[in-house]
Amino acid sequence: MMAVGMRFFQKRQFFSDTQSMKKTLRLFGILILTALVFSCVTPVPVPESEQGDGSPVPSKLEPGDGSPVPSEPEGFTELIPETWGQGEPSPVIDAPGIKSPYQLYQFFMANRPDADGLKVARLASYYVEEGLAEGINSDVAFVQMCLETGWLTFGNLVTVEMNNFCGLGAIDTEHPGNSFESERMGVRAHIQHLHAYGTTRELNRTCIDERYKWVNPRGKAPTVEGLSGTWAADRQYGPKLLGLLSQLAEF
Repeated sequence: MMAVGMRFFQKRQFFSDTQSMKKTLRLFGILILTALVFSCVTPVPVPESEQGDGSPVPSKLEPGDGSPVPSEPEGFTELIPETWGQGEPSPVIDAPGIKSPYQLYQFFMANRPDADGLKVARLASYYVEEGLAEGINSDVAFVQMCLETGWLTFGNLVTVEMNNFCGLGAIDTEHPGNSFESERMGVRAHIQHLHAYGTTRELNRTCIDERYKWVNPRGKAPTVEGLSGTWAADRQYGPKLLGLLSQLAEF
């Protein structure tokens, strides 16, 4: 009787061990299959981020502080002067700027370190690109933006949502200024308004500056000194811009 019980126990034990082994093998098989599946999957590249107007967001980072650095403008290589990034900025409006987007970015962040670096990077690229497209000095336009917006703090009639970077149309509370659909369009209107003051040439792009036609005579301010008492009532307006250009020369 005892021998029969022992054989029965051994069979049950064998059956239990066999079931455990099957479970282990199934689990092991699932793990191998999962590994094979994942090894065959091709990673999907993450697209470069874009703004609302389709412009790429600069993704390069400046060593040390993690601030975004604007890329060089694309599509305007043949228009970039040989003196790109060298020497002192010119006060002449109807002339190419010499500072790169990165130098404009550095200049701005040195004066306002708490600014939105990504926005500054975008604007720096836009000013260079739009300036090159119209043959207007992007260095002058950029420092004028800094002066007009209080280093992008705004605070007067013009607000940040208006994408108005040079006080276009800002007269009083009933006429706070023009608004633009995007940052790039705001920069374009600024460049075009400077174009009206600095040259008698025709625009290369469709005019979006509603006040362009009111500049009379055209080309009445060939340099920033001529913007005193014309663009702004402040007689020190030109000298202020010259001071900012001198600062920009250090970058």
